[in-house]
Amino acid sequence: MFSRQNSYKIAIIGTGGFATGDVLYICNDIGYKMIVFIDPVNRYPDQKDIFGYPLLGEDEISGLEEEDYNFIIAIGDNKYRKAYFLKHNKLKYTNVIHPSSSIGFMQLKSIDKTVGNIIAAGARFANNIVFGNFGIYNFNCTIGHDCILNDFINVSPGSNVSGKVILKEGVLVGTNASIREGHSIDNRLNIGAYAIVGAGAVVLKDVPSNITVIGTPARIVE
Repeated sequence: MFSRQNSYKIAIIGTGGFATGDVLYICNDIGYKMIVFIDPVNRYPDQKDIFGYPLLGEDEISGLEEEDYNFIIAIGDNKYRKAYFLKHNKLKYTNVIHPSSSIGFMQLKSIDKTVGNIIAAGARFANNIVFGNFGIYNFNCTIGHDCILNDFINVSPGSNVSGKVILKEGVLVGTNASIREGHSIDNRLNIGAYAIVGAGAVVLKDVPSNITVIGTPARIVE
């Protein structure tokens, strides 16, 4: 299911604003020559295109596979993105990385071992980061050194994840949120699986799984 980023053919799975705005913008700036959209929920059964790009149904995926398309799941919801992958886990997924993103020394080798990541313009990554698969790193977010990023996470625009932090599977970091640095690589700050860090929150300590935190300093929503 691995494909290096290239600039030829890509199928964007999704029809929401994230797919048709953010991810289309990234793919255009990368230089993909042939772009199509796939409607994963048959939202627009009578529509044939989005902004002039072909809009196809799921029943047409096999034809795209035969034409050697790469695929990217452009669905912002972490659980739904994972569910779609589990349903279609044999497709040739790729990473889409905006050319203006800043990625630390040797990090591209780490990213090359992953699939499905979406890295938007202005995203910045330090060194010694472990990347998962199918993550979203939106406009102007920052990831500090020695972080561990698990699968299906979503780091929103303008948010900052400081060094030595673990984001478990499915974490959502809201817009302009900030997560403080962990104590050491043996004592990282942990954000639990499918936790939500609200927009603008400042996280100073571990967050349990399946919990939402908001505010400064961040507190659990009862």
